[in-house]
Amino acid sequence: MFNMGFSELVLLGIIALIVIGPKQLPEVARVVASLLNDLRRATSDLRDSITQVKHDVDRSVRDFEFNNNPEDWVKGQAKKVLEEREKTGTLEQFETTKDLTDEAKVSKETTIEDAKIQAQDAKETTTQSEVKNIRAEETPASPEKTKKGEKS
Repeated sequence: MFNMGFSELVLLGIIALIVIGPKQLPEVARVVASLLNDLRRATSDLRDSITQVKHDVDRSVRDFEFNNNPEDWVKGQAKKVLEEREKTGTLEQFETTKDLTDEAKVSKETTIEDAKIQAQDAKETTTQSEVKNIRAEETPASPEKTKKGEKS
């Protein structure tokens, strides 16, 4: 925090021991630690509050821009994203991701079509099986089955 080394801290401790005295030093150390904790907590709260206000202002500006002219707002956001990707060198990754997304859409469409075909095939197979079962029930028993039935 203050960029102090071990030797500086020892020197500071010795000076505090001489100036304050050995009896009051622990009490003073507790008070100083308490004050530092309070200061740290206060700065953290202040930082959080400032961050929250910044987000609220950004959101309000975005909403205002969007409500006044949504088309220009969308174009501006797209431009910001592209500029950021150019700066970070991820534009090529973006293009690759776009290609992969397009491939995934095509793959999804073919998968859906395959699933529809499989469902239709399953339906036709079930229908054919039902027709065979109905025909089997309608056909008269064969003579062999009749003879077996008489023997038992």
